[in-house]
Amino acid sequence: MEHGPQHKASHREHAPGRVVSYQPFDPKAELVQVWHAPKAAQSSKERLVDYKESLRQQTLGTAETVRTLFERVQSNPAASAEELLSLVEERAPRYRFTPAQVKLFSNAIEAYEQKHEAVEAYRALYPNDADLYEACFGVPPVGTVEVVKGPMTLCFRCFSTDDFHRAHRGDNAEDGESTVAQERTSPASVVRGGSIPRVAIDALAGTVIIENTHLVENEHDSLRTRRHEEQHQFDRLFTPLELRESELEFATRILAQDHPPREALQLLLLGFVRISRREIGFDRIVRDEILAHVADGSSIVDTRDDLLQLPGYDYTIAYAKNIATIPGQIRALLQGEFLDELFAAVGEGKIMDAARALDLQHVTEPDIEPLVVQVFVDEYRDDVVRWTQAIEALEAKGYAKDEILPLLYAEPASAWQALSRRMEPKS
Repeated sequence: MEHGPQHKASHREHAPGRVVSYQPFDPKAELVQVWHAPKAAQSSKERLVDYKESLRQQTLGTAETVRTLFERVQSNPAASAEELLSLVEERAPRYRFTPAQVKLFSNAIEAYEQKHEAVEAYRALYPNDADLYEACFGVPPVGTVEVVKGPMTLCFRCFSTDDFHRAHRGDNAEDGESTVAQERTSPASVVRGGSIPRVAIDALAGTVIIENTHLVENEHDSLRTRRHEEQHQFDRLFTPLELRESELEFATRILAQDHPPREALQLLLLGFVRISRREIGFDRIVRDEILAHVADGSSIVDTRDDLLQLPGYDYTIAYAKNIATIPGQIRALLQGEFLDELFAAVGEGKIMDAARALDLQHVTEPDIEPLVVQVFVDEYRDDVVRWTQAIEALEAKGYAKDEILPLLYAEPASAWQALSRRMEPKS
């Protein structure tokens, strides 16, 4: 049971009844209007040019606003939610933020405020570094531990590799020694730091980072490692909600494209595996790692090499249990109510004939297993290359890393290449 300060979720609205006195720019709604507006004085091409410029300006504005918020909490960690939201509202007319976009900023600010308050409260409750380690990880440290408090993070600098590995695994007192022994030879053994999503104190979820001091050469290296992991936690406040196409929507779309049955079946199964990769958080953790590498000054080449070559970044190991269940989950999906829902969605006619021709009920796990390898190995490598190339493209257009990072906050990694293409070169 968690003991200590209790933090209730805030339910206040930061801007109740706020009147928008400017014309917001909603990219999705505007794009629909561009393609469906009647041809008049302005041609479709001209409207599209205007749309792209408005989108570019709003993207830059979002990045500038995120950067401003980050700088403010670095200089004043105790800044109130109202103060931080005022920075957003000052910029809203200039960048034509929609009320929904302002609300997303508000949600991130509220999350920051709650995490900051939790960090302050539990640091005060456990002024002794070893006691705070035990409260978070369930066992006392065997060596020296030093805690460094950030605006919304607690960094545990572990001078014993066993303490680092125990924290990295989240081991408890009962099975700690056996799992620590395994961890010494795991990918984590070559990692300098890590962000820990959950600890024994619920209120500190998403605030704890750890450092393996044995792999840190000097104080500057320590600061870089800490900033790297702090960036992970800050990124998560602004993690975008990707446009998610459900399995049913995806299957209906594929069936409507009139593919031959064998090809349609492969496309469906491949798409289901891709959806699974996204849903288990695989893409998100890679996105976070790329952003953190950019934040700590790593080159794009080094970032790409780390993700594709170092054992510590082989996420197929970290997600091995999740990945192993995917063929069975997809087969179970095709055995359950999904087919009834699919048939109801497509109705009678050509699409229904195509759906029945696939014989989805007789798909086996061996049919799916090669596609899992394709998505998690081959396609993953290609995606890492594409996502990091998008950053290189922005650098080639004259954007500095401290400008690029906020640009990427508001976009899923799958949209980074499109973002890099629409951003104009800096003069």
